[in-house]
Amino acid sequence: MQDVFEVKFIQNLPDDDLDAWLLVETTIREAFAGKRLDDRILIQISAFLSALNELRPLTKLFADYNLPGVPALPPLTTNTKDGQQSILSFLDKAHGPLARMKHKLNVRQQYLNTREKYLQSMPAGFSYEFSDSDYDRIQELINELRDITSKSSQIEPSHKRRLLRKIESLQQELHKRMSNLDRFWGLLGDAGVVLGKFGGDIKPLTDRLGEMFVIVIRTMQLAHGLPVGPTRPLLAALNKASDAIATNGDVS
Repeated sequence: MQDVFEVKFIQNLPDDDLDAWLLVETTIREAFAGKRLDDRILIQISAFLSALNELRPLTKLFADYNLPGVPALPPLTTNTKDGQQSILSFLDKAHGPLARMKHKLNVRQQYLNTREKYLQSMPAGFSYEFSDSDYDRIQELINELRDITSKSSQIEPSHKRRLLRKIESLQQELHKRMSNLDRFWGLLGDAGVVLGKFGGDIKPLTDRLGEMFVIVIRTMQLAHGLPVGPTRPLLAALNKASDAIATNGDVS
């Protein structure tokens, strides 16, 4: 009999905890609908939920999004009917808050994308505009950053998931013309913590971030009518800030 959670499914779980829990819920419901229930299936589901909760705690996910009423994991039981009912009850309690938050995030993302589209189409007002080559290169760097971060064995899972979320947010909101560069600074801020902690162990990540940083600074200089100058002092400042964050938790 086929496992409920195959190796490919586990390896391809979303890096975002919210997406991961919602996908697991869907998979469990499909398993209950399409398979004859027995102890083996209940054991798999109970064990997987326990393992997922240990690595990606539901309590932390609810706290991150300020969601109420964290449901307790269903207990393991030898009674098939009771076991299924307790698992479904757990999923029902978790689904509401998680699904509402996912909808809220999707709506906000749609709003931001639409707002940015309008900002780009308006002739008046200040904006930052990337050259065609810089815009294309940033797209490439984002893809490379995602790939390097996902495959890294040095970056801790919690740092990895947070960094991947920032990379995804940046790509979703990246446009050739932008009213602000906040997403870049958000990514560089989180990356600074990782760089300060792991340093030269993640040089491929450092190289891509450095190149992106140079492009952003050059675009800012042009937008403000400043001469395009060397960015080495700024890169040195970023490295110093990263070290301070890793050592002290701040940059003061």
